Amino acid sequence: MIQDEVGVAPRLFRAPYGLRWWGLDGAQKQFDLLGVMWTVIGHDWEWRADRVARLVLRKAGPGGIICLHDGRDIQPSPDVSEMLKAVREIVPVLKGEGFGFETVSELLLPTAA
Repeated sequence: MIQDEVGVAPRLFRAPYGLRWWGLDGAQKQFDLLGVMWTVIGHDWEWRADRVARLVLRKAGPGGIICLHDGRDIQPSPDVSEMLKAVREIVPVLKGEGFGFETVSELLLPTAA
């Protein structure tokens, strides 16, 4: 359906809530999807920015994947202010430590650009 609507076939898949279930491997193979998880999940849907930032900064590492969300709730206009505050704290610290930032596609599928 995604390919029909936007003209691009998905290549990556993150299981909702990080939960894998029986039959998922077969579905991923059928649709040629690479399963991707995270190194650290920020709990940004439930925590304040300072706590999210502390966790991410403690667990971030080379080649890691940080999972943050673009909405705290399922609603038309979610409040993302805490996540954005956390990002404003996280990014300068990690840059100062020499880290760079890439999308998951750039990290895992460099030839797919």
